[in-house]
Amino acid sequence: MRQRDAPDNVSGMQVVLQAQSRVLVLRHLLRGPTTFDELLRELDMSVAGCRQAIYVLTEAGYVTDDADPSYRRKPSETRYWALRERVAGDALDFVKYLLS
Repeated sequence: MRQRDAPDNVSGMQVVLQAQSRVLVLRHLLRGPTTFDELLRELDMSVAGCRQAIYVLTEAGYVTDDADPSYRRKPSETRYWALRERVAGDALDFVKYLLS
């Protein structure tokens, strides 16, 4: 069987699965919008670990927020949430790729 590169969305899902903190944050955000402080409290994570997970998930296109994009630093009341349809589609493509 010839080896092929994985599609971009499959690689994106792989990045999420490489760290338990990302999986935990994504799972929590799939339940609905929440603030950074609520995430810290609910998941009992370090500030750095939670911040890094949100950054990677946002860069991968799985998480967004309601902060004004012109802000250099996000206000504490910023709410984050997962883009459920994007996550579901990429997760399905990831499994299809594994099984193909």
